[in-house]
Amino acid sequence: MPTERVPADDPDAAACRLWFPWRRLNAEPPPRVRLFCLPHAGAGALSYAPWTRGLGPEVELCAVEPPGRGRRVAESPQLRLAPLVDELAAVMVPLLDVPYVLYGHSMGALLAYELGRRLDGRGADTGALPPSALVVSGMVPPPRWPPRAPMHRLPTPELLGQAGSFLRLPEEGTCSAEMVEAVLSVLRADLELAETYRHRPGRALSCPVTVLAGADDPLAPVRWMEEWESVTEGGCAVRVFPGGHFFPHESGEARELLGEVVRRLVSSDG
Repeated sequence: MPTERVPADDPDAAACRLWFPWRRLNAEPPPRVRLFCLPHAGAGALSYAPWTRGLGPEVELCAVEPPGRGRRVAESPQLRLAPLVDELAAVMVPLLDVPYVLYGHSMGALLAYELGRRLDGRGADTGALPPSALVVSGMVPPPRWPPRAPMHRLPTPELLGQAGSFLRLPEEGTCSAEMVEAVLSVLRADLELAETYRHRPGRALSCPVTVLAGADDPLAPVRWMEEWESVTEGGCAVRVFPGGHFFPHESGEARELLGEVVRRLVSSDG
């Protein structure tokens, strides 16, 4: 994806480049819609790199790079959800001048939801648009979180045993012990961030919510997905796909539906 150097005297642009390392800066034509993608536990912006294909030049994919991974590996990971969302929301304001969709998978779905809550009522102060849509996958409705006992303090063998069924972990023999430990360190931090989150009732979202569910996802049972409608006044649609927890990254069908949500915004934008 083409990029350009950020001016040294533009702190807003520099912050955006830090959080969204794969953005196309000064793209021509400028985007008509932005798609913000928030990663699952242990992952970063690179996990969404293949998703740029098929979106079209009028859509800008902004994959989020939280601290502690990728190009931000030297930074300490954030251990609490609220301050991470607050910082990200502030950085995003200059990019909220066109319609946009928030998407998150697993932990990223919690981040996307809380980000939507922050941004929904922010326009009066900043001129930023509210989210046009929220799309989530691999996550129970926030009022039901957490659905299981915490794992972030488990000894490594137990963590690998419990998390291996629904988290992407390095395969044995594919990387060094140091690399595995680095991956597990970020994973533990992300699990702590997610597992310490508690939903606080408040004003419902105004945008529609689309829920993508894996038929065999052990972390986000299909039977709970309809309850996402409780967090929005904009309507809620649930679609079930074959697969387990990582079905969006393993099947193009779910990504195609996300693309449809984005393309509808492009069409309605004129």
